[in-house]
Amino acid sequence: MNKQDLENEMFDDNRRIPSALDKQVGGSHYKSMAVQPLENTYLTLGYEALRGACYCKTDKYLRRMKGDFAKHVEDIGKAVHILQVQLELATREMEKRNRETK
Repeated sequence: MNKQDLENEMFDDNRRIPSALDKQVGGSHYKSMAVQPLENTYLTLGYEALRGACYCKTDKYLRRMKGDFAKHVEDIGKAVHILQVQLELATREMEKRNRETK
């Protein structure tokens, strides 16, 4: 699957389906990229690589406790967001695999 295929799956009857990749917790540096790092991992290395990357990122966010408690709460939000991205791409992967087996 390439970037165009992924984008095509985000449209239904010419309406864009909201994506977890449209938002970012704690900044905007990823949203401004043409292809975000997790999206790139999925497109170039596949779902299993994405799964590993999501595990590492959520583990990092849930383990660190730096600064004040508000930063910890933001990190939990980041971990939740990473899981939302993974769920979205896992759902697409499942649909793709289902189409291929028909």
